[in-house]
Amino acid sequence: MTNSLPEVLVVAVISFIAGVVVGQFVRFRRVNARGRAVLVPQLDPKPFNGRAFRLIVVALFLASTALIVQFTYHQRGCNAEFQSTSVQLRRIAAEDRALEARDDELRNQRDDAMTALVETLVTPPAPGERVDARGALNHYRTVTAAIDVQRNQLVAQRADLERQRREQPTPKERC
Repeated sequence: MTNSLPEVLVVAVISFIAGVVVGQFVRFRRVNARGRAVLVPQLDPKPFNGRAFRLIVVALFLASTALIVQFTYHQRGCNAEFQSTSVQLRRIAAEDRALEARDDELRNQRDDAMTALVETLVTPPAPGERVDARGALNHYRTVTAAIDVQRNQLVAQRADLERQRREQPTPKERC
C-alpha cells in the first residue's frame, strides 16, 4: 500500500521532532581514556536552553502552520465539491420524485377511464335507451392517447434525469 504525500510528510515531521527532542537530552563530552579522546554520552541537565533549539522550534512552528493552511485550503475545496455534488443529486432526486408522482396520477387517470368504459358497457341502459359502446370506446381511446403522450414525455424526462445523475462527478471518498 502506498502512502500519500501528506501522510509521508506528517511521519517525517513527527520523526524529526522526536529526534530533536531526544537529541536535546543527550550531550557528548570528550574524555581522555588511555591516551585517546573518546566521546561519552551524558544527560543534559538543561536540555532546551540553546539558541539552535529555539530556532528549530520557530522553524517547526512555521512549517506546521504552513501545512495546516495548505490542508485547510485543500479540505475547503474538497468540501465544496462534495456539497455541490450533494446539492445536485438532491435536486435530481426531487425532480424524479415529482415526475414519479405525476406518472402515478396519469396511471390513476387511465384506471378511471377504464372503469368508466367498463361501467358504460356493463351497466344496463334505461328502458328505451341504447348503450353507446362506440362512443364510450372512442372516449377511452382519446383519453388514453393523451395520457400516453404525457407518459412518454415523463419517461424522456426521467431518462434525462438518470443521465444527469450518471454524469454527476463522484467526489473522492477521502480528501
